[in-house]
Amino acid sequence: DSQSFCLDDGTPLVPDDLAHTAETVVMRPKRSKMPLIFLGVFIIILVGIIAGWLFLRALYGNTETGRAVSNIQSAPAPNQINNNTRTPTPNPIPSATTTSDTNINSAIPANTDVVSVSNSAEANDPTKLPPIMKMEDHMVSFNLHQCRKSGTAIICSFSLTNKGDDKQFVWVARESELFDELGNSYRGTDGKIASQNGTWTRIGFVAGVTAKAEMSFDKVEPNAKKITLLKIHYDIGNDSGLDIKFRNVPLVIAN
Repeated sequence: DSQSFCLDDGTPLVPDDLAHTAETVVMRPKRSKMPLIFLGVFIIILVGIIAGWLFLRALYGNTETGRAVSNIQSAPAPNQINNNTRTPTPNPIPSATTTSDTNINSAIPANTDVVSVSNSAEANDPTKLPPIMKMEDHMVSFNLHQCRKSGTAIICSFSLTNKGDDKQFVWVARESELFDELGNSYRGTDGKIASQNGTWTRIGFVAGVTAKAEMSFDKVEPNAKKITLLKIHYDIGNDSGLDIKFRNVPLVIAN
């Protein structure tokens, strides 16, 4: 304990208490807390976004479900749809009135020459339809309601009203003619007025009476789709050899 250096190599000797105090103290740097702060903020934001999305989904999901249920409850039953459905009635074709058997009715537009229809109550009695053309001659009103083609036959339906005195009236099919747009002409094959029919039909036409009439034409060209001229021959009282003419008559094609 009294020596201050080593007798062998001369190394300085120090007391034990000083040797302990001389130990090297290692200073470790302090870790930054900023990454933990950023991580905490990110987690809070992420949790807020997820919670908000779940809230909105629950809110609007319930609303859409309520709408779907409401639509299902308010939808009409199939039988109600059928009962409430109505087929629109086509507008009548414009008509015009002339006062001479030589005057021509051409009020029908060219794009209404052909009309397709299915079998219906109107097909059984076309005179229930509004007239498409009107003419008056010798105190008789000629109302043309329809010309209908089925296969190679055309039947034109009329209603005739006697606006004069009681007279004999003759409806002459064999002298009546129909012309198509292909240049073909056809003689009437059968005429009908009131309850009489034939190629030459006579009735007693009483004043103020309206009689239904038809004029038929057979063996019409299958490709014919337009009536360019319809000439109806008739006699009334002492006047014979009379004609009433309609031009550009719309042709109804039966399905």
